[in-house]
Amino acid sequence: MAASKFARKLKSLITVSCSSGVLLGLLLYRENDEKFFSNFLMPTSRFLFSQKTCNKLALFFCKWNLLPRNDYVDSYRLTTNICGIELNNCIGLAAGFDRNGDAIKNLHKLGFSFIEIGTITPEPIEDELIKYVDDKIANNRYDSINKGIAYSVPKMRNLRRKEEYTGIIGFNIGKNSNSSFLKDISLGIKVYSPVANYITINIESEASTNPSEILKQKENLREVLTEVNKARLLFDIEKQRPIFLKLSPELTLNELKDIIEVTKEKNCKVHGFIISNTRLKEKKRNENPEGKYKAQAIENDENISLREKSTQMLKDVYKLTNGKSTLIGVGEITCGQDAYEKILAGASAVQIFSSFIDHGPPIINKIKRELNDLLQENGYENVKEAVGKEVKLENKGWFNFFRFR
Repeated sequence: MAASKFARKLKSLITVSCSSGVLLGLLLYRENDEKFFSNFLMPTSRFLFSQKTCNKLALFFCKWNLLPRNDYVDSYRLTTNICGIELNNCIGLAAGFDRNGDAIKNLHKLGFSFIEIGTITPEPIEDELIKYVDDKIANNRYDSINKGIAYSVPKMRNLRRKEEYTGIIGFNIGKNSNSSFLKDISLGIKVYSPVANYITINIESEASTNPSEILKQKENLREVLTEVNKARLLFDIEKQRPIFLKLSPELTLNELKDIIEVTKEKNCKVHGFIISNTRLKEKKRNENPEGKYKAQAIENDENISLREKSTQMLKDVYKLTNGKSTLIGVGEITCGQDAYEKILAGASAVQIFSSFIDHGPPIINKIKRELNDLLQENGYENVKEAVGKEVKLENKGWFNFFRFR
């Protein structure tokens, strides 16, 4: 009898404790508690599930608005613009998380000022066609899986017209592996210009057969950008969207110089660059017995982090364009200091992806709060004043005062 009574009491204690723990967890989740997400919820999720499953779960919660509250009010100090597009703050979500535009409105509610969806290809790329040997790679290359134009275009038209959504959306477009790059990119420009705020050309898309060669050979890049500009000019001026070129940090300085030289040509104009993408010096695809392939990433310099490499690349491009092109910084941004460094290196805005997956929604407000404090401590009234302050530009005399932002 005594043992039975003890068992009942123990059961009751466990029930009460578990119930209290669940209630406390729900409360901390609702309040968007930074420590709860960073120290418990996200590490637990990564322990229980693969990186790909964590991505899917995060997108599911965003899509169905199962999100914590967000009471953070953006400071004027963080307001900025990219190519004339006004932003409430300088923090955006990079392509790769919401590839089909399923959760755009709710992602904006979390505090992002702009959302980049994709990479989107004309034809769908199915989940089961791609297997990764490493979750770290999956975190960065999983963005090539998408449902294609037939799914995303009607969704975006409905979002803009019926729901009258006016938030800032960028479209990251790529190609299918069995198709022409020129044809697919041109099609992307044509179908997304009516609903986009800007368009990103993702030459480093997983779907591309030899993506880096397009960037590294001037004539290839010239052909691509000429076609892009032809497609863009088909629209009235109010629907001619800014074009960004997404660069990989594996590019050498000489290759960067060639790219910038081409983009200065009249028929090859781009409005800005996103720096930088996943660092993949070499990508190997190995056939497995099922006929599927695995992708393996090999870092080009183990002693230099992606954050450092991309920040240096921002400085190089900012200097090569003499501060005239709009730059968006991306790559291992986990705190306000990381974002601040990219802004000083020339970025007008920054994007996050991996840190959002790893730390949850509170990371957005954390970065904004810390960045705001850093700007204030260093005497900047607005983030635009800090752009490129660590880069020494060539002195062009009085003409240098008329640099475009």
